[in-house]
Amino acid sequence: VIGLNRYGAPAYLACPYQGGKFFVDTRMPAIDPISRKPLFPSAVPDKTNLIGSPGTYIIPQIVSTQPKKALSTGSFDDYSQCKIAEVEDGSLDKSFGFPLPEIRSDLSSDFKILVVPVQFTDHQTTSAPADDMADVIAALSNFYERSSSTGVKFNWTIPETYFQMGRSIKSFDLGKELGRDADWWTPYKAYIEAVVELVDDEIDFSLYDAVIIEEPRSVTDAEHGMVIPMAPYAADTFTAIYSDDGEILSMLITGDDQLRDIPDWIHEFGHLLGLPDANKQVGSSQPFGIMWAPFGLEMSVWSRWQAGMLKDSQVDCKTDAGTTTHWLRPVAWNGDYQKSVVIPVSDHEVIVVESRRRQGYDVNLGKESEGAYVYRIDTSAKMYQGDSKKIVDVLAPSRSKPVLKWAAVDAPLKLGESVTSDGWTITVKETGAFGDVVEVKKN
Repeated sequence: VIGLNRYGAPAYLACPYQGGKFFVDTRMPAIDPISRKPLFPSAVPDKTNLIGSPGTYIIPQIVSTQPKKALSTGSFDDYSQCKIAEVEDGSLDKSFGFPLPEIRSDLSSDFKILVVPVQFTDHQTTSAPADDMADVIAALSNFYERSSSTGVKFNWTIPETYFQMGRSIKSFDLGKELGRDADWWTPYKAYIEAVVELVDDEIDFSLYDAVIIEEPRSVTDAEHGMVIPMAPYAADTFTAIYSDDGEILSMLITGDDQLRDIPDWIHEFGHLLGLPDANKQVGSSQPFGIMWAPFGLEMSVWSRWQAGMLKDSQVDCKTDAGTTTHWLRPVAWNGDYQKSVVIPVSDHEVIVVESRRRQGYDVNLGKESEGAYVYRIDTSAKMYQGDSKKIVDVLAPSRSKPVLKWAAVDAPLKLGESVTSDGWTITVKETGAFGDVVEVKKN
């Protein structure tokens, strides 16, 4: 949060997870006393800052300079080979391939979101729901609209006042003590169904692509301990929620929000679209991306492509055995730019290359994290189970040293560096403010 330091100047404040007093977080940038906006250094720092910066955004600097390296002009549009299929293993929330589950909501230029604000006998408020959610509304809209090259726009519907549940939130037994391994779904389903029943006569749920259930800001994590992206993978499953208008396919239940975490809101909303978490297997490094890393970042090219936020024409699908060169613009650039080269390894494995710079939502990247970023997707690897295969894994140069045993922040390739995997070598041949030129060579 933004507060005041001992001298009365605005500063970022943090609070320990186990409680205690707020303190000035010296790892965060200084704040302009007039605009109250963060003052990021103009020069990119050497090291990456793993602290999230909710809502912070550096306007991408789209340059007119171009690389000097000759680029390949062949055909890279056999997308059927690069859009690898999902290999089902019985896991929930496993959607690393194409297409995403049909039952999920598709982003569009008029994506309609309904907020259902509810209050309780032990949490009354006279504030307007739109005011309580102003930061969320701005952050979600900005993130997904800026990340999209296909014209995504969010259309919000928010009632002027909270609906009264007529009972306490504690009576629903949504406490944090439920834990991930307990039977948490039974009380949560009863809660969701009670909310839907309360408003069903007033709301036509069929008019909306996604629904968010929101409570007063006074609700604590101890009283409502989980945020749940409720989006079934098939109709009529045990998770299904019905209104008078039919099954509600995408619903976000927003617990665990006592200290608002904007990156988590963005991440959980991605699940409503069918985007998955990283499978955190031992020995794998978490790649960059709002769905895969625990701090605020740009969305990965692969997740954007899956969600229909990236056009096919922005991806070079490398299917021939010849040596080719490709110009990748930074992922944060807004517009119809070339963003990736994808190399199919099999019908369920690909290598993905993209360019990262400290721009857009990648505000915390240092020089070590800028460059051509290479990772591998394997949709046959098991989700949330033991497996020697890794669903998503960083292909980092040998010099890379993971931070905190998981974050390969120094993984992107610099000029002249290369990585080899599955019989392919990817080398950075030219780099600059324009992005990266990479050579793809069959060994």
